[in-house]
Amino acid sequence: MSKHGKKHEESQKKVAKNQVYPLSQAFALVKELAHAKFDESVDAQINLGIDASKGDQAVRGSVVLPHAKGGPARVLVFAKGDYADQAKKAGADYIGSDDLIEKITAGWMDFDYAVATPI
Repeated sequence: MSKHGKKHEESQKKVAKNQVYPLSQAFALVKELAHAKFDESVDAQINLGIDASKGDQAVRGSVVLPHAKGGPARVLVFAKGDYADQAKKAGADYIGSDDLIEKITAGWMDFDYAVATPI
């Protein structure tokens, strides 16, 4: 059997085994006991008390979490003339042609997506 580290063992001492915690207290414990150098994840097990074999008791859906990690995408468009105006109206962050190519060749990569229009 593998051994756990010191931090894990200290965290285990602070949590009562087989005890059900209220949601607010459980999240406070999760934040307090986090010790990894990366963003840790949390698994939640929820007993809904339904019979899954009955079709009218099926649970389906999706939830949008309030603090999503993703941010707005930065879009670069290679365009000239009317296409540049259309890109600006569509909300592109960076619009240009040869000047952007020189900037990227120099090492600039501060965008998420690049789109090119016909010449």
